[in-house]
Amino acid sequence: MINIFINSGHSFFSLRSDLINFLLKKRKKINLYYPNNFNKINKNYNNKIKLNKIFISNNKFQIKNLVHTFFSIKKKFIKSDINLIFGTYLNFIFGIFCIFFSTKKNIFVFTGLGSFFDSKNLILIFFVKKIFLYLIKKENCFFVFYNSFDRSSLFEKKYFKKTCIINGSGITIKKKKKLNLISKRINFVFYSRINRHKGINELLSAIEELNKNEYDKYFNLNIYGLFDNNPTSLNKNEFLNRIKKLKNCHYYKTSYNVNLKKNFSNNHFFILPSHREGLPKTALEAMLHNNGLLISNIPAHSKLISTSRRNGLFFKVKSVQDLKKKMIWLINNKSKANLFIKNSFYNVKRFDNKIINQKFYEFIFKK
Repeated sequence: MINIFINSGHSFFSLRSDLINFLLKKRKKINLYYPNNFNKINKNYNNKIKLNKIFISNNKFQIKNLVHTFFSIKKKFIKSDINLIFGTYLNFIFGIFCIFFSTKKNIFVFTGLGSFFDSKNLILIFFVKKIFLYLIKKENCFFVFYNSFDRSSLFEKKYFKKTCIINGSGITIKKKKKLNLISKRINFVFYSRINRHKGINELLSAIEELNKNEYDKYFNLNIYGLFDNNPTSLNKNEFLNRIKKLKNCHYYKTSYNVNLKKNFSNNHFFILPSHREGLPKTALEAMLHNNGLLISNIPAHSKLISTSRRNGLFFKVKSVQDLKKKMIWLINNKSKANLFIKNSFYNVKRFDNKIINQKFYEFIFKK
C-alpha cells in the first residue's frame, strides 16, 4: 500500500498522472490524499485508488492553516508501507507528522523549492530547513529532487546518499511532429502561470524596449497563461492593460488541462525567464513540438539545452537587456535559429517518462 499526498490537484494530475498509472500497472494499491478544494479527479481512478480529501488553504503558512492541515492528515491517515509526499508545503507538514507519529518509509518529493524559499520570512524558512535536516537523519526518510541545486540548498553532501535526482516529471515521447521553421517573423511563446517568479515582468519589459526600436515587425509573442492564488501573481487588470499596448503581443487564457499541441505547433521558440524552477514540463512539451528554447540560466534549466546538438539559448536571469539581446540574435540569425528548432525533438528523448518513472520506482522500493 502506498499513500500519496499532493498539495495541488491541478498541477499533480497534469504533471504526474503517468506515475500513478505506472504504479497501478505494477499492481500497487494507492491511497491518494488531495486538497479539499479540488474536484476534478479522473473518474477512471474511482475504482482503482482510495480517495481522501484533506484541508489545504490558499494561505498555507498561516499558523491556524498549518494546524488545520496537520489534523486533517491525522484524521484521514491510514498506515501504509510507503508515504510519498509531493510539494514543499506538504513535505513540511508531513515531516512534523512523522516526528509525532509512527510511519514506515517516507519519500519527500521536491518538484521545486518554490516561491516560499524566496520569501522574507527568514524565521519560518530557518525552522522549515531544520525540520528537513532532522528528517534526513531518520532511517525511514528519503528525498527526491528535480535538480541538484535544490538538493544542495537543503542538504550537505554527506546526506546525498539518501536522496535521488530525477529529470522532472518527464513526458510521453510520441511520433516526431512536423517542423515549423522560421521564414519571416519569429513566433515566440510563453506558457506559464502569470506571476513575478516566472519572469513575466522582464519579458514584457524586453518586448516594450524592442518595439520602441521598431523590432515589432520581426516577431510575435503569444502568451498562454493563467492566474492563481500564488502571492507573487500579477494584478490581472494591470497585466492585460500592459498587453493591449503591445500590438505584436497576444494573451490567451488557458488552463491546466488544455491541449498543448495547438499552443506550440504554430510557434518557433519557447521563452521562460523564470527565477526559480524544479524542471519545467512546459519546456519539455515545447521541445516535443519542435520549439527551440530561450530560457533563463538558472540551475534547473541547465539540462534543457544540449551542448552537442544545441536547441536554444540561455540568457541571464532577471536581465531584460540580455533577454532582449538574445531575441535580436535569433531574429538576425534565422538559419541558426532553425537549426535549434530541428534539434529540439532529439534532445527531449532523455526526458521520456518511462525512464524517469522506472528510476523513481526503483528509488521508492529499494531495500
